[in-house]
Amino acid sequence: MAHSNLPQPAIFNHVKHHYDELTTTLQPFLDRHAPNASKLTIDDDNVGRGLICAFANGSSKIEGVMLYLKKPEIQRYLEKQGYKCTPCPASTVIQCVMTNKSSSSLAKL
Repeated sequence: MAHSNLPQPAIFNHVKHHYDELTTTLQPFLDRHAPNASKLTIDDDNVGRGLICAFANGSSKIEGVMLYLKKPEIQRYLEKQGYKCTPCPASTVIQCVMTNKSSSSLAKL
């Protein structure tokens, strides 16, 4: 049986276009965490669900958001926002850091 023939969770029936996901879910997450995050990480499950985690400066606190996007799409968006993203040599995770911390406003798509 092909993967596309398998039953999909109900939420997949209501997934918005990628642009909406980036602007309505990821951008508010970035706006909230950019001032205090030492780094962001990107990972995905290889079928379309990506996870972005923000690591807070001077804290063990980690917060994350899940999107229906894969790593390359998320990485491209973060790089447009001024992040420098590099693959982690020991895993499949991509690490991103803000290249210009003094910039308080993030660029929009």
